[in-house]
Amino acid sequence: DVFLVARIYGWEDYNLLNGSARLYFEKTFVGESYLDVQFTLDTLGLSLGRDKNIVVSRDKVAEQSGVTSMGGNKKEVREFKIQVRNNKSQPILLRVNDQVPVSTNKKITVKLEDVSEAQETETTGMLKWMLILEPSMTKEFMIKYSVTYPNDKMVNLTE
Repeated sequence: DVFLVARIYGWEDYNLLNGSARLYFEKTFVGESYLDVQFTLDTLGLSLGRDKNIVVSRDKVAEQSGVTSMGGNKKEVREFKIQVRNNKSQPILLRVNDQVPVSTNKKITVKLEDVSEAQETETTGMLKWMLILEPSMTKEFMIKYSVTYPNDKMVNLTE
């Protein structure tokens, strides 16, 4: 799902108080939130819920994924295709997040093969893409990684 987040700059100029707020997006009530301006810094963030006009899918590419044995090790390859489509009538600024596994065991290695120019945080495996998506436009991202581990180990790679 795609979640809308409003980032409000210069919110200090409005003398906002802590308390409940009713949230509307595109003239539609989306819910209530609690404003806590006491600890907010320069940007006030509000979650506006899911946006059904932005469609995202993440599918495993079966022909590129699998397990092979080599010597005393197994190598599992995983590849995923992420597609994002903007069904709105205006361009949107979008941040796409995903994550790849990270190993803390020296006998288990994770190698990134392809992450479609994502910004990567090595310590957490987080991947981030920032883009402007024009109306009716679709963008694809690929994630491909391999995990190599000893035959006597069990590694559970979730999809």
